[in-house]
Amino acid sequence: MKRNPFSLSGFVDASASSRADVAPNRQKEEEKQENLEEEIRQSIAYNGFIQRLGKNAAMLNISGEYVIATEGETVMEKIKILKIEPTRVTIEYQGQTFEINFQGEDDD
Repeated sequence: MKRNPFSLSGFVDASASSRADVAPNRQKEEEKQENLEEEIRQSIAYNGFIQRLGKNAAMLNISGEYVIATEGETVMEKIKILKIEPTRVTIEYQGQTFEINFQGEDDD
């Protein structure tokens, strides 16, 4: 227990206040994750799959700009292409992994 000079008893239960902060923080993180996922869905479209000389490439529309990228490449200085498959592309953005389905495919 910590001493609280402003309380009548002089002590405060620090674990009680930290427990109360857990739920709002978790909710904020979940909202942030949902917003980021929505941002990705609205900003990036997977429009084409190319396989040449044993390498997979994807044609992506990122905020209106078309980009052809290969696995391991970083595009627009912040989106890393992790895996390219005919039906989806796996990317890393802000340290989180996202799957983008080929345009026209339903999201899982």
